Amino acid sequence: MRECWNINPVHRPRADEVEQRLREAILLEHSQQFGGPMFDSQLPDETRPSVIGDGMRTTVKEGEYLALKPPLVKSHCAIALFLEMKGRKLRESNPNEARTTLVAAALGYHCHGHRDDAHTIQIQIGWILIDQQQFQAAQAHFEAVRGVANGDLIVACKRGLARTAVGFGNFDEATMQYGSALALCREGRFTDYEYMIIRETANAILGHPKNQGSPEENLRSRNMARELFKEALSLSMDPERTNLEYQVRVRCDLVQLERDAGNKSTAQSHALSAFRCALKTGQQNIAEEVYNYLLDSEVLSEAQYSAFYMELLELRPNNAHTSHGEIDCE
Repeated sequence: MRECWNINPVHRPRADEVEQRLREAILLEHSQQFGGPMFDSQLPDETRPSVIGDGMRTTVKEGEYLALKPPLVKSHCAIALFLEMKGRKLRESNPNEARTTLVAAALGYHCHGHRDDAHTIQIQIGWILIDQQQFQAAQAHFEAVRGVANGDLIVACKRGLARTAVGFGNFDEATMQYGSALALCREGRFTDYEYMIIRETANAILGHPKNQGSPEENLRSRNMARELFKEALSLSMDPERTNLEYQVRVRCDLVQLERDAGNKSTAQSHALSAFRCALKTGQQNIAEEVYNYLLDSEVLSEAQYSAFYMELLELRPNNAHTSHGEIDCE
């Protein structure tokens, strides 16, 4: 509030912006200090005041709230659950509103003792902040959850902290956090995170300035990254945890790596595999995203791009009434 007040009145934030900052500050404060009066039991007393007041209700439009089915309205966490779903849908189209909505949802879960749900949402908030290049704020959320959570949430926090370290340009810290996250992931058998962390480690190695100095360092970093990408690809192709969308991403990473290394034929092979894999998802938006990526990479011939485009046209009628989200690995 002091920060907002000291800003020149002409440029002072609107009331709703101040409210959003306060809610995020409250969420961080109570995540870090769980001995407070609000969250000292799993089921808070009905008389205990809420830090959000009517915040959850006011974040939901009246028509949306009334549309909830009666049994759901009676549930203690009905509005928090509704806000969580709403926030996730808003992430791509309106990240600021998504953050505001998810903060209210997390506070609602906290007020009713559903801490794991609140922590899961807080990690989502951290990733939205990363998308917005607000790395310090994202780091604060990941650190807050890491101090009180356990299990796969710790892995998720370390992965988020590694990504914020990349944002800060601290690649040594990022590599260390990724290594720690991968060790915990394998120890706890949280297989869904394993190939994500391996792929992101490879990208961190490629992005490290010290690996871009001399031809020898470039070659070494590319070889390391290539092996990691192949490992991530192999894991995502495991029959027990096949993930076509993630295979597409890793194959596109390999296209860029081999193109930059001057291995045109290998890059072309990965490009063909990436597009075939995108088609297998049956999702038009993913296939179009990969097509545009490969078009920019300029590793294929005009005839191949034309053939890909014709296949895209054939895919469109099958998805005319289907809505799909973007590829999202966070």
